[in-house]
Amino acid sequence: MNPYEMTQELQQAWLDFDVDLRGLTVYTEAATGPYAVTAVLAAMAGAKVYALAKDSAYGSADQAEQETRALSKSAKVDARIQFVREKKEADLAEVDVVTNCGHVRPIDAKMIESLTHPSVVIPLM
Repeated sequence: MNPYEMTQELQQAWLDFDVDLRGLTVYTEAATGPYAVTAVLAAMAGAKVYALAKDSAYGSADQAEQETRALSKSAKVDARIQFVREKKEADLAEVDVVTNCGHVRPIDAKMIESLTHPSVVIPLM
């Protein structure tokens, strides 16, 4: 199995969770390996997604974007994901959910000040 291909089994497992993020905007990471699923799962649940790609010990920003994009195309949700390379106040101001993932961290005072949506949440990951 191609690790960047959405199989019927994976789609059914995701549907069983019945997560609904329609109308919400999620800020998360574009990453390599199994972490490529984070942005894709949010998009599968109906969210608009900002996926932050950065260089890391696990791969380059380009590789993270490529792997996440490949999986999102397989899941047919690539139109819901916007890839970004830096944190921007304008993007952060519209998000409802910020994931506490590697490329998104640190979630520091400057970032929190940019999270101006009244119901923004940062779930424990």
